[in-house]
Amino acid sequence: MMNKRKQERGYAHGLKQIRHALVIEIILALCVASAVVFVGLDTLAKQTNQYAANINTDYHATVDGYIHEYQMMSIEIKEKLKEDPSLEEMSQWLMSRDEVYKNAAGEEVYRGIGLSYKGAVINSWNGVNRSMDPTSRPWYQKAEAAGGDIVVVSPYITYEEGGSAGMIVMGIAEKINEDVTIVYDIKNTGLKKMLANRELIYDDTLMLLCDDQGYILSSSDADQFGHNVFTKDEVISADFSAQMAGLTQSQNKLHFTRIDNTWMVASATTNEDGLLFFKMIPITSVFVQDFLFITIIIILVTAFLIGLYCQNKQRLKEFQRKDERLTCITNASYDERVYVDIETMEFYGNEWADESCDTDQYAELFKKVRSRVANQSDQIKYDSFLSEKALKSAMDKMYKMESEQFTVKWPDPETGEEKEAVLEISRLASEIDRRPVVGILLKDVTESAEVLKDALKHAESASQAKGDFMSRMSHEIRTPLNAIIGYMSIARDEKTDAKKVAHCLDQSTVAARHLLSIVNDILDISSIESGRMKLEKTDFDLTQMIHSLTTIFYGQAKEKNVQFKVELEELTNEWVNGDPLRVNQILLNLLSNAIKFTPENGAVTLIVRQMETIQDKIHLQFRVVDTGIGMSREYMDRIFKPFEQEDASTARNYGGTGLGLSISYNLVQMMGGKIAVASEPGKGTTFTVMLAFDPTETQRTGQLPTLSFSDVRVLVVDDEVSACEYIKKLLERCGVKCDTQNVGKKAVRRVKNRLETEHPYDMCIIDWNMSEMDGVETARQIRALCGAEMPIIVATSYDYSAIADEAKEAGVNRIIAKPLFQSTLFDLLINTFGKYEPVQSKEKKAVDFNGMKVLLAEDNAMNMEIALDILRKADMDITPVADGKEALETFVASEEGTYKAILMDIQMPVMDGYEATKAIRKSGHPQAETIPIIAMTANAFTSDVTEALAAGMDDHIAKPIDFERLFDTLSRLVKE
Repeated sequence: MMNKRKQERGYAHGLKQIRHALVIEIILALCVASAVVFVGLDTLAKQTNQYAANINTDYHATVDGYIHEYQMMSIEIKEKLKEDPSLEEMSQWLMSRDEVYKNAAGEEVYRGIGLSYKGAVINSWNGVNRSMDPTSRPWYQKAEAAGGDIVVVSPYITYEEGGSAGMIVMGIAEKINEDVTIVYDIKNTGLKKMLANRELIYDDTLMLLCDDQGYILSSSDADQFGHNVFTKDEVISADFSAQMAGLTQSQNKLHFTRIDNTWMVASATTNEDGLLFFKMIPITSVFVQDFLFITIIIILVTAFLIGLYCQNKQRLKEFQRKDERLTCITNASYDERVYVDIETMEFYGNEWADESCDTDQYAELFKKVRSRVANQSDQIKYDSFLSEKALKSAMDKMYKMESEQFTVKWPDPETGEEKEAVLEISRLASEIDRRPVVGILLKDVTESAEVLKDALKHAESASQAKGDFMSRMSHEIRTPLNAIIGYMSIARDEKTDAKKVAHCLDQSTVAARHLLSIVNDILDISSIESGRMKLEKTDFDLTQMIHSLTTIFYGQAKEKNVQFKVELEELTNEWVNGDPLRVNQILLNLLSNAIKFTPENGAVTLIVRQMETIQDKIHLQFRVVDTGIGMSREYMDRIFKPFEQEDASTARNYGGTGLGLSISYNLVQMMGGKIAVASEPGKGTTFTVMLAFDPTETQRTGQLPTLSFSDVRVLVVDDEVSACEYIKKLLERCGVKCDTQNVGKKAVRRVKNRLETEHPYDMCIIDWNMSEMDGVETARQIRALCGAEMPIIVATSYDYSAIADEAKEAGVNRIIAKPLFQSTLFDLLINTFGKYEPVQSKEKKAVDFNGMKVLLAEDNAMNMEIALDILRKADMDITPVADGKEALETFVASEEGTYKAILMDIQMPVMDGYEATKAIRKSGHPQAETIPIIAMTANAFTSDVTEALAAGMDDHIAKPIDFERLFDTLSRLVKE
């Protein structure tokens, strides 16, 4: 009864707090409104800074274009100056080139060429000006100070002769020698239009770009062009001029100011070239444009206040319900319960607590329970956990359950006899009716049957998983082994049938390679889990990798009657730095699964997209999309775990170890990337891989040489709109004018119509596999219209050997493989239109192995026999040795030039390959430091390759030996 009265007094106290809560709510609402205003101003400031940065970028892009035009003109002028012409000859020649330069640069840009020459000034538009002192001109002074470098003379306002319209003139100047300085005068209409044509976020925004003297070079208000922002005239008011001067004194900040009777949000910025950028936005435009956002904020704040008020109004009832729920929960989960009021250190609880103590003071209850603690160490722990001081400190960990176990003498709940038991005591700090309370909960955990059951369940699960894996591995390994042994037996029995023997050997090779892939998967997952897997960092060509994947999986897809294609999106960096082997392994695993689980008439697509570059990292997205059998949500939660397959039928129907996706997941994680999967049963699956690469050390970023194909017009024909747009974008980067068409018949009509104009098409790029009319028939009809002169190119993702003859007969000049890369199209353009002839690399001279002496160290007799047979078929002279020590002694005893290379196994008795290599390199033999040493070993991890190179070896080839690669390696190292 006493405890109940305490609770009721507390509830009454809570009623008095509701009014105070409403005041707090209003304060919170004001804080939220202030935060919204602050965020809005901060966003506006960032937008303003971004505008200034964009204007600066556009300005530099325009200036860089003018410098490029000057460089093209100056080449011819410098060549003329080498002839040392007279003043009049140079004047006549320069005036004769004026129209040519004007046509090349454009009349709206080109003002003229001037130069100081033999004490006078020559202009391309009016010849020699003997009265002008070149040293007084800004362009001459700026070029003189640059000391021979090309320099940009800051823009300034000038006027055409006899006219009054303002004109921006920019100079590009270069001092050639002490006698000659060249200047290219530019009508900078590009700057004039730069701001007038810019899209604005807020209506009625005024933007100005000025030189360092304040003259307006570009403005979103065309009437202000050419005026000075700091000088009052018929356009610039005194108020406007004064406000601009004030903004210039306090730059890179937002200002609320009144300009010409309009309140504005204004700012000013100066770039590194000294140009001033002003931006002024009417405050009314900001509020009108953001009105919806502000309204939503007001509604949300109002709803928040109403909800909070209602919540406080119902707080007493909620407290009562919490008490009831807490009692129900603790009654069900714990044997005994006590609640301690931290302010009074009084407790209330169940009957056990009331019967154990004469008062409601917690100190008495604390001593009663402590007397039952069995040993001294538990008593010390009890004191630190349940003393009054400990309970007060627990209030710092609100609503966090903490538990300790103690060995105590405790009455048996059935017999009442005391026995030794393990008691779990938990404490939970909370608030009940705004008063600090610690709940103390007791539970007998002597018998932990549930813990034992969980342990048994986990043990059985682990045993089952181990058994399933061993069973699956037995099946996966025995299947190719059975094929190898079976085909060998057939070949032995069919010795006289050469064709049969060859077939058996080919099939045995296929089965052996499949077995090797299984072993590699197991070794990869083992090296990943043990931390031995290391990643390589090297430059590699994405185009070569993607073409290789296309070649591999096109054939597999065709056998299953599955459509396979590759799509590229925004891929500009065709060379990157990373681990090509592991990237290729990830894509191989994903694509092979996609082909495997996609039924007949399905489709598999590899999409490669270049994302934005962040912190000098090239981010690529690889998506593998299929229309296969899909998978369930439950399986997707465990799909990247080793040895996982959706169910037993998957293994039976499709095979596999269940390791490929786990390996891919771990490789992606090691590369700092991300992999995700989306799927529905019966609707297919999409895997998305995000990887970041470094730029290549040689700066091979896929940028094209600076060549212009602006006079070339190309028609792209493909029934896929996305493919047309992608090829068009690639061609336009080369400067090509490009049209697209999605239907063959319409493309023929379009070519015919173009023939009747002054600008017919110069080339057609046609997809082979189109509906209605295929690429070959389209090419045939276009060829009949255009004759033999126009190049016709057919692009295809498929094996085009079957249509090669038909395409040639139809007039196709060339067939190229999809996907098309930027470099592919650029090579096509330069080879077709003859802009330049690329330097042809010299043909590699093959190494003659006839009679070449090679030292072979191998301790395994079977491996030695195989190697000797294959190497001797290449006419090599092989010296076999059985261990590293024998290899060392044989080499040291040989005369200089006897051996051209050493093939070295690693794990050998007496002396291993590493020790033998180090000893050879340190020996006094004349070839000790130069003879090529190649590791041939089953140690195939990246760390093994690194260790081999560190020991002094020149290369590493993993077993089973790829002899074609071995011969290539020998050729390269022996020539070097």
